[in-house]
Amino acid sequence: MRGRNYTARGRNEQRTGVLVVDAMEKDREVMSRFLSSWDFEPVEASNAREALEITSRQAVSIAVISDPGRGTQGMELVRALRDLGWKPSYWQRTHPQPTPPTPSARAPTTA
Repeated sequence: MRGRNYTARGRNEQRTGVLVVDAMEKDREVMSRFLSSWDFEPVEASNAREALEITSRQAVSIAVISDPGRGTQGMELVRALRDLGWKPSYWQRTHPQPTPPTPSARAPTTA
């Protein structure tokens, strides 16, 4: 659902806009609620096309882009945002490859 607003009522200060791009509605909702709890203003998009439309009419300073192997749409969006003048200092995949548990997280073994 686009345009969902998680802004706390009664707040008048300007919050930093964060573009949240993910094909999964539930994942966008969770990320938006998390960002709102830290006083960011999340703006949701379900795909690259929607994200570019949003950035053309609304100010956002940060983008969280998910592209977990469903094609190259995420990287195409990153390239398009760079072409619009975005200069990120850091890129991070939102769905990293699973890592094995640390030794302290493994179940104890009996001898």
